[in-house]
Amino acid sequence: MVLTLPALLVGLLAMPLSPQESETPAGSFKSASRPIFDYRAEGVGDLVPDFGFVDALGASGKLSELFGDSALVLAVRDVGCPVSKRYAPRLAGLERLYGDLGVSFAYIDCSPQDSPTDILASAEKQGLQGRQLVDPEGEIGRLLGLRTTTEVLVIDGARTLRYRGAVDDQYGIGFTRDAAENDWLAAALEAVLTSGQPAVSATSAAGCLLDLGSPHDALAVPEAPTWHGAISRVLQ
Repeated sequence: MVLTLPALLVGLLAMPLSPQESETPAGSFKSASRPIFDYRAEGVGDLVPDFGFVDALGASGKLSELFGDSALVLAVRDVGCPVSKRYAPRLAGLERLYGDLGVSFAYIDCSPQDSPTDILASAEKQGLQGRQLVDPEGEIGRLLGLRTTTEVLVIDGARTLRYRGAVDDQYGIGFTRDAAENDWLAAALEAVLTSGQPAVSATSAAGCLLDLGSPHDALAVPEAPTWHGAISRVLQ
């Protein structure tokens, strides 16, 4: 579920603000997406479980069925979140651009107040073509450690998490830049498509906070590399 306004403000107050993103004279709060340098702590490089899901049309499936020829972008969406709405056209444009290069896009809504009908209507309005996963109980969200309604995951063909974080840094809570200064998702896709490592592998994702409870440890960093967990996928 999406946190209530008081809880949302508590979460925002806990986030450090840069000098350029201080409080406005009116006293509103701002929150921007920023790089996370300890990307391994975010599960980047780990095997993503082949979880099952149900989409907004009522059809079931597994994560492995969503992949294109090269990679998958799994983007969190929310029908009512203003920041999520702002990023919908950007995601639709990236979906068209990278779909021609073998990248699939899918979307997941973890908010119980969003009905399948509303999710499908919002996707059609915004031009989002990928499957719309519904997760009203937050099971998948907890499995993946999702935090906000604007987070995106880039997963390669070996089901390795290669990037997680924001689409870019144009929009946030309480502010809008004229243009993005960092196109993190596009840069991550370019790196994955050329068998490279994204320069930035993890960022925070400014958006409405999700209240999903404690995350599972499926993407926790293993104590030591294992054949299935890391080595075999590096050699593919």
